[in-house]
Amino acid sequence: GECRDYTATHQEEYTHPVMCRHMGVCREYYSADPTEHRKRFRHPPRCQNGARCEQRQSEEHNLNFIHPMPCKYGDKCFDSNPKHLESYSHPVFCLYGGHCTEGNKNHNTNYRHPNFCPAGDKCRDDSYKHNFDFRHPKTICPQSYSCNQVREP
Repeated sequence: GECRDYTATHQEEYTHPVMCRHMGVCREYYSADPTEHRKRFRHPPRCQNGARCEQRQSEEHNLNFIHPMPCKYGDKCFDSNPKHLESYSHPVFCLYGGHCTEGNKNHNTNYRHPNFCPAGDKCRDDSYKHNFDFRHPKTICPQSYSCNQVREP
């Protein structure tokens, strides 16, 4: 199942295991002992971009290429060690960085966001770069839903 020659001539000349039905998103590919599974089933080639792949959001791309194993911390991973980033895949960074106001779980799972500002709610740096590089806690209005500053959608 580890043959990487996908040329038509090679495929006609040699027999190979059948393609794994999960293709590039096979969980068993990364299991503790994948040897038996890889002997019985073929998988797509590894993505040349590895953990830096920018097409991870594409379902078609994920089916046709194997990527590094996802980091167990996913969007909450703050390990910036280059070896870790090469070895494990992570969601791509949100284009809005610390300016992101999207709060739904799907967005937060699919995109990484910067760390919270070390100064927390005491931060007074309102420069664009600082606010892009760090997230800041939002102050909760004491009037909550009855606040007269909230506009209806």
